[in-house]
Amino acid sequence: MNHSGNHFLIGEKALNSLYRAALCILVVNLFAPLVSGQRAQPDGRVSLIRQRYNNINRKLATYRIVKKNGIEIDSESGGKMKAYLAGQQVRKIVFWLTSESSRWQMEYYYWDGNLIFAYHRKVQMNMETMRPESSEERRMYFDDGKLIKLLVDKADVSLTDAKFDEDYKSEVENTVRLSGDLVARVQPR
Repeated sequence: MNHSGNHFLIGEKALNSLYRAALCILVVNLFAPLVSGQRAQPDGRVSLIRQRYNNINRKLATYRIVKKNGIEIDSESGGKMKAYLAGQQVRKIVFWLTSESSRWQMEYYYWDGNLIFAYHRKVQMNMETMRPESSEERRMYFDDGKLIKLLVDKADVSLTDAKFDEDYKSEVENTVRLSGDLVARVQPR
């Protein structure tokens, strides 16, 4: 009996060590997003969108391509697009727009007919040298037609902050509108 009691004490010490290790792992996982500057995505929607994004890009060579030139958006002309379709479903649209002072590349990704991700890159041109002066990037994640995550130059933007309403809300609305307009150009109703 004394012998089995020692096994119990050894087991209890090992169990306590496991509890401490599990607690350390839990604390590291809870605080790692804060240290890295990213927010945790507890529901996994962003991870799922990233998986679908990768899936779409892996299969680009298998999709039917539709190209359109001379697209006018908001009185800016010269836009061109390339759409990738799986059967009749749009999977990806890449849209380029050039103005006097800037160059835009916009990518839109779709799953089951819904916009899931948009990437915008704007390069501001120096008007004297006509060389790139600065650039900005936006990454927008959508679920069920609603924006769930916004990255501006890789910085996470709070969607509940007043700054979002002031600085980004109309841009997101324009992104959704433009996405729908581009899909309609590929698939007239």
